[in-house]
Amino acid sequence: MTSVNSRGTFAVTQACLPWLLKSDHAHVLTIAPPLDLAPRWFKDHPAYSLAKFGMSLLSLGWAEEFAGRIAVNCLWPRTTIDTAAVRNLLGGEAMANASRRPEIMGDAARAILEKGVEFTGWLCLDDLVLAAQGVTDFDAYAVIPGAPLQHDFFVPRSAPEPRNQRMLAATSAGEGKVCEEHPRAARYPGIEQRRLAFRPKSRRCRVRFASGCDICVGCAASAFGWTCEMGQAPEGA
Repeated sequence: MTSVNSRGTFAVTQACLPWLLKSDHAHVLTIAPPLDLAPRWFKDHPAYSLAKFGMSLLSLGWAEEFAGRIAVNCLWPRTTIDTAAVRNLLGGEAMANASRRPEIMGDAARAILEKGVEFTGWLCLDDLVLAAQGVTDFDAYAVIPGAPLQHDFFVPRSAPEPRNQRMLAATSAGEGKVCEEHPRAARYPGIEQRRLAFRPKSRRCRVRFASGCDICVGCAASAFGWTCEMGQAPEGA
């Protein structure tokens, strides 16, 4: 398991580096989760968690090492995906019917890979990436539209759902687009959120994770480096 996930990620990326460094639009995208260190992810399957989080940690290190030359990011599904592994190992048709189709990951990956190399070091959830692109109909990705969905492993409890109605403002300001509203801005999410926070993209949002900044966790738009206009992050963030 570790050989395929962590070691495989390292070996393949290392082998591809000479060609990646020659490109002006080089990307490494791993299917790896946000780094939520909640003990529940280690209680029943520590080896699997180690293997997947290893991929995330490698990506963060490479994002810093090759900043400006190679974009390195992770993508993870919010829900289970209707794949052979889910059908054969995790619950059969019942689990598949509570999943989304693989197309959501393909569309999210394309959105990330179309961005420049400056978008790097992010641990992204698929539907938040697409929401930041303007997608609002996520039922279209469901195996059974309208059916309850099964969350995948490693999805943080604090990860916001896409705001379908008022996610993106029509205007732009400062470094980029901003939220129309900040429904949870008054509540600082605290240490659980900060465990997921890596690439600070602006002084206003110094600590953020893949679905939003530390003072506006309802803002999926900031997953793509757009700034939050709520002011400075709390001291010590």
